[in-house]
Amino acid sequence: MPAPSFSFIRPFILSPSGWRKVFLPLRSPYHPFKLEHADNRQVILAALTFAHYFKSLLSHKNHKILIARDSRASGAAIHANLLFILKEKAIPTISLGITSLPEMLACVKAEISLQGWLYITASHNPKEHNGFKLGGRTGQVLSSKIAHRVIARYLRTKTQAQQTYFHDTDTLIKNFLQKFSKQKTLDREINLTWQKKTRTHYEKSVQRLIIPNIMSHHRSAKKSSTALHKSSQHRQSTFQSNLKHLPSHVNQAHFSILINYNGSARITSAERTILKNWGVSVYTLNTTPGLFNDGIVPEGRSLTTLKNKLRSYHKKTLPLRSKTPHSQTKSRPILGIQYDADGDRGNLVTIAPFTQQVHVLGAQLTFALALLARVALIKAYFPHIKPAVIANGATSLLVRDIANASGVHYVQSETGESNVLDRSNQVAHQGYYIALAGEGSNGGNIVPPGTVRDPLTLMLSLIELLFLNPLKHTVTSAIRTPISTELDLAFSPHSPLSIAFEILAKIHNSSVKSLRLPSKTIPSAKITAKKPAKSFPFPPHILLHTLITWLNKYVTTEVTDPTTLIRLPSQQTKNLPSLKKYYTKHLTTYFKANETLFNKKFGIYKLTFALHLGIKTQVIATSNAIPITEKGGFSVYLSDRTDNIIGFLWFRTSQTEPVLRTLVEFSIAHVQKHLNLPPPPYKLRSKTKTTTQKLVTDLLKMHHKFIRKAAKRI
Repeated sequence: MPAPSFSFIRPFILSPSGWRKVFLPLRSPYHPFKLEHADNRQVILAALTFAHYFKSLLSHKNHKILIARDSRASGAAIHANLLFILKEKAIPTISLGITSLPEMLACVKAEISLQGWLYITASHNPKEHNGFKLGGRTGQVLSSKIAHRVIARYLRTKTQAQQTYFHDTDTLIKNFLQKFSKQKTLDREINLTWQKKTRTHYEKSVQRLIIPNIMSHHRSAKKSSTALHKSSQHRQSTFQSNLKHLPSHVNQAHFSILINYNGSARITSAERTILKNWGVSVYTLNTTPGLFNDGIVPEGRSLTTLKNKLRSYHKKTLPLRSKTPHSQTKSRPILGIQYDADGDRGNLVTIAPFTQQVHVLGAQLTFALALLARVALIKAYFPHIKPAVIANGATSLLVRDIANASGVHYVQSETGESNVLDRSNQVAHQGYYIALAGEGSNGGNIVPPGTVRDPLTLMLSLIELLFLNPLKHTVTSAIRTPISTELDLAFSPHSPLSIAFEILAKIHNSSVKSLRLPSKTIPSAKITAKKPAKSFPFPPHILLHTLITWLNKYVTTEVTDPTTLIRLPSQQTKNLPSLKKYYTKHLTTYFKANETLFNKKFGIYKLTFALHLGIKTQVIATSNAIPITEKGGFSVYLSDRTDNIIGFLWFRTSQTEPVLRTLVEFSIAHVQKHLNLPPPPYKLRSKTKTTTQKLVTDLLKMHHKFIRKAAKRI
């Protein structure tokens, strides 16, 4: 009689970034720690595998493993199963219960006794999913090499269990249920002392990530540049002085943020305390852990609640220099953010001044804004540091443009948090300071030496950009043009905000003066052609809106958008090298046969193919150059007649879902120039952007057509 298999249920999808699966609804009588039997077997086998790995990390009697989870309903049962098995295997553990991933890893890095960690989550996947992430002492997810060893061990353990008809596994499940039969919660298992420690470590960690780690790197950089020592001392002194007054500047500006926790594990975080210490007023929504009123992925329709609530605060507009009492202006958040279940990813929503138009930044723009803020701070106060940015192959070209315009070393890696961090460590060893690392395609911002995405570092970086300035930024004049009334800005010299606008000007091949504000941001009564506006302080929400407006250089599809996903039979998606090979041949042939069409319609004159291999990116000349074992992402860079890259196509097999992810990006400025559309003042940008969106839709259809055509050859 053949051994039973897992064919009747969904197995774990296994990858270095994490393990994922759908957990079936419980059909038997309800119990808080009970899973369907088939799911329970898989969790027990996974726990046995993890116990084997963790045992290799524990070389001292005081060494322990830290365990926590996000807020999904199945998390409590999985958590209880893991604790039971690890204790059975004599693995000393500390349980935090529901805790955000960034907070947990801050504790791992701070406590010497913690030699490894295990986090129960399915990240951005739907609430029915759950799974695991794990790592060692550094707080980083397992390297690809070690992760594949653990996966291989799990597969062997599963095969052995099938051969014995799960006898030992079922015995463990029986013993587990007997132990927890009368226990309704995990309160006895959760260590409250360590919960408090974790929050304290997180508060200190965030402060170190945002500020002091730059200063320590700066001190080492100055040793090789003694001639500029006085200049460095002056800037560092200015930085320290501005930093001291930062909370009061933020508070005086009534800067406030609206947070939709959406049932996330981040509800238990020290985040609100940190923001209040920085002078920020915080407003919250959906603060019951596990109650996901909106979609788990903070994109698209999932952001509707946040958008509507943010808009409701701005139904009555205030004039730019309003004398409205503090109590009224304070209750007007200008920025909204929403988290996923484990709290390591957030998406920003802003509201345009005086128009009440709510804008979702999206993953790519959020990552670019974070980089702009980080680079501006470094250039303003630590000019002798050699900064670098690490991004995956599906990251917007806007990140490359910001890096090039600011003299930052730009490095690509393959998709996957472990690949990004491995590449980041490699570049850091070359003497660079990593300003930012992550995956623009999912909005993940990692500020090294942090080892995980953390949206809080994004918010604090924005606060530094807007408020770490020795003087107030002002409007100095108004210019009446046939198109609109625009405002000139005057910035504090060498301030982060001044440098940010200089970078934006370079990106647009323009000057800072051309980045004027649109007339809609100020009441028309304040300005006349004969009597320009006098100099007056500029509110942070208008500055933020202006930065975001001029960051819109590309139209980019979202990798989580259902219209960008392709579902193919498993034999086709697994044979990724052949898929890329045939795709390259078909697209190259089509391009050569229709070169005139590409030239006239898109302004595309050249295609360049590139493979993203782990921590490297490799340009290939022909389809024959694709390695047989290559499984990474694949990009096609699109160039204009002067060989400037103006967009790209990308695809890759998802490691956590049975789909092929695709992406298309195209330059708005290129479309304006190629099609001779009106120049890009703010009022007319929407027309050029709409035209670009139509071209992106056409490119996406073509992209999918040749992927499917290539798949048929496999």
